[in-house]
Order: sequence, then C-alpha cells, then structure tokens
Amino acid sequence: MATLKTAALSLLCLLLLLQLARSDCTKADSYECITSLCSNFAWANGTCQSNASSTCTPQTSIWTGSSCTTCATLPAATCTSKCPDFYMQGTTCTACWTTYGANCIACTATLCTQCAFSSNTVLASNGLSCVTSTCTDTNCVACYTQASV
Repeated sequence: MATLKTAALSLLCLLLLLQLARSDCTKADSYECITSLCSNFAWANGTCQSNASSTCTPQTSIWTGSSCTTCATLPAATCTSKCPDFYMQGTTCTACWTTYGANCIACTATLCTQCAFSSNTVLASNGLSCVTSTCTDTNCVACYTQASV
C-alpha cells in the first residue's frame, strides 16, 4: 500500500512539473522571466507577462520593454546587465546555455550558478551543468538542493 501511495505521489509531482514546462514562461520566477529563455516576456506586477507584440528570438535576444536586445552583440560593460543569462567569454557576450547546457540561466566564465526554475533541474555538484532532480519530498514541485554528478 505504501508503494502505491508513493507511486501516486510521484505521478502527481511529475504532472505538476509538466505544467512548469520551459516554454510556459507565465510560470517563471522573476529571474527566469528576464532571461533569453523567456525572450518575449517581462516581469511586471509580480508576474511574468507576455508581450505579444515583441518578436525577439528565443535564447539570443531579450525584450527590454521597448525593443529586442541581441545579447551576443553587447560589449562587456552591458553584457550581463542587459542579458542576465549571458557572460563575457573573451570579447564575446556568450549565452550560459551554450557552455553549461540548455537549463543554465546564470553563470560565470567557469561555473553555472543557476538552473531554470521551470526545468526542474538543479546544479550539478561540479557547477558545470544542470541535472535532473530527484525529489524526496512528496509535496515537491521542484527541488533546489545541489545534486551530485
């Protein structure tokens, strides 16, 4: 009976996680909302809101409220401030996801520092990627503890 209850709770947790699919930026937290994963969204009034009139290219540009900013063309002085999921690699403003995997939304030149909330991944113990989380809390939606590689 306990195994059946555990399986049912695991299934419920999985279904909740599926609702937080990466493409559903309306469920994004404030940081994820302003990254290039949610390129046509902006954080306003406590929620991640779509700007249907914007046509920014996902994972390469960000809606700044009045226009799209193409992150890779930014200089060092504005790379990470305008595009929080990018970092300077030499002289190029580079997306964290190209170096550390699709779910990395904050990084330095040597480490991924944050995984996308809606991806249900956590930082690998070596900081070089985001890995699938194994939640042990039956009430979990996403786990934020560090996982081992």
